[in-house]
Amino acid sequence: MMKPSFPRVELKAWIFILVGLLVTIQAFFIISPEYATQEFYNTIGVTRGALLKGKAWTILTYSFFHHPFQLSHLIINAFSLFYLSSRLSLILGSFKCLQILGLGILSSAIFHIILDPFLRADTIPLIGISGGVLSLFAALCTIAPDTIFWPLFVSGKNLFYGILITTTFFMITAPSLHIPLFSQIGITMEKSALSPIFQIGHACHLGGLIMGWFIAKKMIRLPRKKKKLINKK
Repeated sequence: MMKPSFPRVELKAWIFILVGLLVTIQAFFIISPEYATQEFYNTIGVTRGALLKGKAWTILTYSFFHHPFQLSHLIINAFSLFYLSSRLSLILGSFKCLQILGLGILSSAIFHIILDPFLRADTIPLIGISGGVLSLFAALCTIAPDTIFWPLFVSGKNLFYGILITTTFFMITAPSLHIPLFSQIGITMEKSALSPIFQIGHACHLGGLIMGWFIAKKMIRLPRKKKKLINKK
């Protein structure tokens, strides 16, 4: 008896919708900047205080918004989202790809809530889909470590470890942590032109990288375990 087949929605359609939504929201706030108030970002952005006040929706809503005057943030995220999803969906399929993106968004929010208060004195609401994008990136680099990323022409494995090490380095050099030597490096960076580095949500990025890596590693191990069980039988 044949199983009924259902029409399959291609991932590219979902990606076009998601990227289009991100761009539309950004365009709205560029045209009407009066709506992009601090109060608004406190409502949709992720912070520990927001969650303690019962704003559970911020775990999802933060990823759909970017600051209206940081267009480069949106462009990088939108391009990376389309590029990584297109490649990863060919390997895993659309559902798994969207699952990795969703869990990456969730884990990024959790890491930000737990770690960010230790990394800087001022609480800043987290916005942007960077964590979910980095989760896709980590998954692709783990499943296909020899894949080459245009235009860098660097293998996925090397690029993943490079970004992971850099993200961790910027986290431990946060002056508020008061780690000997590393905090001094951070203070020097803050006094120089590199001070914007500490305005980036490094905890969020780390959460996305770890989640993508974890899911991909689990997917790689499952077929191996099944193969061992078959060989034993």
